Amino acid sequence: VLGPLTTTWYQPSTCTYLLQPRPTLTEFFRGQECFLPPPNQETPIPTGIPVDITSCWPPVTRNAPQPTHPFYGWGIYSPGIVCPAGHVTACTAVYGNRRDRSGGWSTAGMQFDIEVGETAIGCCPESYTCGEFAGIGTCTMIVPSTATGTERVFVPTGRCEGGELVSTGIATFPDVLDYGVLVDATKVRGGATLAGVTLSSTSFTRQVTLYAPMFQLYYKEADLALSGGEGGGKGLSTGATAGIAIGVVIGVVLLLGVGFCLIMRRRKRKK
Repeated sequence: VLGPLTTTWYQPSTCTYLLQPRPTLTEFFRGQECFLPPPNQETPIPTGIPVDITSCWPPVTRNAPQPTHPFYGWGIYSPGIVCPAGHVTACTAVYGNRRDRSGGWSTAGMQFDIEVGETAIGCCPESYTCGEFAGIGTCTMIVPSTATGTERVFVPTGRCEGGELVSTGIATFPDVLDYGVLVDATKVRGGATLAGVTLSSTSFTRQVTLYAPMFQLYYKEADLALSGGEGGGKGLSTGATAGIAIGVVIGVVLLLGVGFCLIMRRRKRKK
């Protein structure tokens, strides 16, 4: 258990960038930063690659386990009843219905065990669905190479250069990937021959898969009183917030009025 999550939490803006270890890959990941090890400290992680970062997750308690990259699912928030801002309930599960026994990941799939009486929800960024990566529950969005028009997606991306995030901007997927391929000169005709090797350029429209951490929230019926609503909500609505504000103002005015009347009554008695 990482801790409770009963109020709306806002991710740092840098957590929304989609990064990838190498530009020729077809997988992009949210919730990461460019890794730069401390001076004179040896590490198995190469400098400048994207790594999972805890600051892209809601706050945790002091006793929460400290993960290492890759997280592969950090833990659960319990009681957890409010998805982070920009996230929605992408999947729900109850006790006794955690994983599809046929081997596939079901829409009710949760990574961690569910206790009797508990409901679990998976919070994903909008337009993402609950899926898996390396057998672990995560949020996914597959953009096929055939997507056109409104099926295309526009997302913030960047790349790592050393320990810095650079080349940030909005990318459109699917995109056309251009790259050079070194092939045996005896097998390919044409092109520029260099030391017995032919450099041939090629391009293709690639299908991409976007991944994001799935925040897993677990709660029981009694926990819903903490938010006054159903689990996985986005907090109070605008109307509810406005109503509370108006009620507070009216209450203050009434108190001031009562105080004024008491003061005037005391003055009259003294006269």
